[in-house]
Amino acid sequence: MPWHLIPPRPRTAFWTICLWCIAKNNSHTDRGSMLIPGVTPRGTPGWALVRDAARTDHVTIADRTIEPLIRLGLLELSPDAEGLLLTPRGQETWHAFLAKGGEYPEDTNL
Repeated sequence: MPWHLIPPRPRTAFWTICLWCIAKNNSHTDRGSMLIPGVTPRGTPGWALVRDAARTDHVTIADRTIEPLIRLGLLELSPDAEGLLLTPRGQETWHAFLAKGGEYPEDTNL
């Protein structure tokens, strides 16, 4: 999926998710990175981005920001239905963005 076709707010969230889960150079060892149901600082439904179950630090993204990423096929429900994961399409979108420069927000038209 072309990067610029992701709506602005979900695109920013997707950038954060990809950096957290994959990084720019695939340097992170995936130990269960996913989004799990949570509550935003404003008290609205959201998804907490966690790298592994043992870590308590996380970022929570509003449900309304995540929904378009699911509709676009960039995120999907995990096999155990406990959270959301990057899809192969999401990973391909990230890698294509990086191959064309990968600087956000400067490269939003890629």
